[in-house]
Amino acid sequence: MNDSWKEKIDPAFDELIKVHLDFIKNTCICTSDKKKRYLTLDDESLKVLERKRYPLLLKEFKPNQRNLKKLTNNIITLGASPNVMHILDFFKNTARLINMNENKKSKREDKNKCLDALKWNIIGMIKGLPWENSRNYYKKRLEIYFSPEEARTFAEGKTQKELIKGFFEIGMDIFCLIFQTGIRGYWDPLSESYEDKKINKSNLINIGAQLMYNAISIMTYKKTLDELLDEARNNDESLYKAIHLDKTLFEVDWVRKRIRKAFYSGDSIFFKQLGRAIKKPPIPAKLMYGEAIIILASLWSLGLYRLDNSELMELLKICRVTIPEEPEAFRKFMDRLKDDNVIEDYNKVFNDL
Repeated sequence: MNDSWKEKIDPAFDELIKVHLDFIKNTCICTSDKKKRYLTLDDESLKVLERKRYPLLLKEFKPNQRNLKKLTNNIITLGASPNVMHILDFFKNTARLINMNENKKSKREDKNKCLDALKWNIIGMIKGLPWENSRNYYKKRLEIYFSPEEARTFAEGKTQKELIKGFFEIGMDIFCLIFQTGIRGYWDPLSESYEDKKINKSNLINIGAQLMYNAISIMTYKKTLDELLDEARNNDESLYKAIHLDKTLFEVDWVRKRIRKAFYSGDSIFFKQLGRAIKKPPIPAKLMYGEAIIILASLWSLGLYRLDNSELMELLKICRVTIPEEPEAFRKFMDRLKDDNVIEDYNKVFNDL
């Protein structure tokens, strides 16, 4: 078995992939079965969502303190440990530091305190990870946060292109750490019964559905759901695409307003196109290796882009993700995803800087 991928990314990256596979299972999107190309939740999940009046798939989210705290508490309910609160503090301190940098009157002493708080947020997330090799990985990768000397060494002798790439890599490692902290305890029932745990997962099934449908959006339209929605406010073509994926959008005020406008103006073309979008399933009928595409679209930027094809094949096989068996077929599969902009060819991006 080739474990060289563990030297390039979080050695526990397979845990992230397995959680995404579980999300796919819970949303019941089976890309290999033509009859199961729609979101299909089980009866228990539907009962939970019924009590919540079937919430929107993608709600407008404003990253203020109240909403971030609510989101963090929901993630804890999903199964994460209380260490996930470090995520909230990290974003809070990051926002504070950005505001300080924009304010010319900010004191250097206050900035240093904020940087120190960020350091302890990262340390807290690392300490909360259950895997020793994963903890060691982040301690090494994020050394510049822990030591001014390491920060100076990091920048010495590097070109602007190398610095941009280096900071990008660090940023992606931080986001991967945040994801790992978020799923901490996902498989561990702690003091709960299995059934209680299952209900909590079902109660927050929309988190998994959001991840899956966002990946499907990238896969189908080369844009995230958020990007489609932003465009859809002023572009009917983008609205049709968004509704093709997310049928809950009919509850959004501005979508209903657009429908009323079409009704009063006799816009038959709008309703014809809207009908096609409603009828069309989110998953294409002949999509091959759907689980692999969803996982790659969701997790690519968190480190998978660093792996060569043989390492990536090994990791996906360990996680029992169905992929092309032959190396040459897998290479063509990956090249096609890059050509279609489903995943970014970061090596090309860095070379073009």
